[in-house]
Amino acid sequence: MKKIIVLIAFISICTMAFADGGYNHNNRLQKRTIIDSITNLILQLDFDSFRGKPIDSFLVKLPQNYSSIRMFGAGVKGPLNLTIKYPNGNFIFVYVQRPICCVSNPGARPSQWSLNEFKMEKAADITLYDGSSTCLKGCQPDREYN
Repeated sequence: MKKIIVLIAFISICTMAFADGGYNHNNRLQKRTIIDSITNLILQLDFDSFRGKPIDSFLVKLPQNYSSIRMFGAGVKGPLNLTIKYPNGNFIFVYVQRPICCVSNPGARPSQWSLNEFKMEKAADITLYDGSSTCLKGCQPDREYN
């Protein structure tokens, strides 16, 4: 009888340990699935179809749960690219070849750049990177924009 009680206790402890491990695994799997779905949604977009069109036309097609969106670069008239970062670590660069309408005041500091004006700029290239800076889509090794 004592052996049966010990065996039942052992099985109960093992079952609880595996159940807890399975719960944590399911949480990780669920997070990875969400992350992969963000990446998959972005990968389904035809980046080339947005070349020469306002950046805003690309932004409305993206998953809207990005963690940040910022302008970078120091062209004569303003920023040269837009960076969109997602919680999964992926980020997108939207390059502008020659900014035209971005800055009301040429030579303004980055804090004075207008994102609303920049959204009207025409996209030259769009590139998607994963969290380790590996290019996933739109890779252009010889990119030169001034």
